[in-house]
Amino acid sequence: MRKHMILGIAAMLVVLSIISAQENIVTSVSLPVLRVTFDEPVDPTSVSVSLIDSLVTPNEFEVVLLNKSADNSIFRYQPKNKLPQGSYIFIVNGTDTLGNIKNNQNLIFTLFITRLNFTLIEPSFRVSPLRTFNITMTTDRSAFCKYSKNNVQFSNMLPLQTTGGKNHIIENFFEDTQTRVFFKCNDSESNLIETEFFDIAVDLTVPHILNLDADPNPVLEPPETTLLTVETDDDSICKYDESFSAYENMRHFFEEESLQNFRKEHSVVTAPV
Repeated sequence: MRKHMILGIAAMLVVLSIISAQENIVTSVSLPVLRVTFDEPVDPTSVSVSLIDSLVTPNEFEVVLLNKSADNSIFRYQPKNKLPQGSYIFIVNGTDTLGNIKNNQNLIFTLFITRLNFTLIEPSFRVSPLRTFNITMTTDRSAFCKYSKNNVQFSNMLPLQTTGGKNHIIENFFEDTQTRVFFKCNDSESNLIETEFFDIAVDLTVPHILNLDADPNPVLEPPETTLLTVETDDDSICKYDESFSAYENMRHFFEEESLQNFRKEHSVVTAPV
């Protein structure tokens, strides 16, 4: 009797996809979980697997059995060590409980790891109203990070109070005016050291509104919109809201306002109400 198997790849024991043999999939997980599903129970001692890369002279990578189903129809394997970027072939064969041999089946997959992404969370807008403040930065996957005011080697950088996951925090950072803060992080997937920097300023002054206008005011005819214009005495980022008066709760920015686009003149056409 001819036996069939389905090969799949999973990340962190969560199946990404189930594919037929010979199909190619892409994963960003350097320790993928490789799932083998037979259409009926097999002799577990007969199942053999190998993992090689797709080079002309292929290298073989050791895999270990994580677990199997009670009826010996599903087997989950994982490379013993993290894989480098590249294309791989996972080869499986086995024998059912009646001794029928299942010919080799291949799972072809590619490991592609994108560059680590950095996002500054705190201070908001990269400006602190205090000289002593926390700096919070996130990465899109786990990493171990250090920081410095200069772009020095990772080993010469300062430790963070919180790191190792996706959130990275420098506590009680002191600055008088402005500075550039460099982060270097050891990516948990690629094992590469990635670098990013953020320009952070300290501004102890509160911006004041010099002029505020709405045209038309009041809004009496359709379309129920108005042009808001604001002039401030200092470069700033303005927001507005129909319901909330506290800046942190306001939901709408003025047009073209962004983290890097501080200005003294601001305008926006409001949405119909």
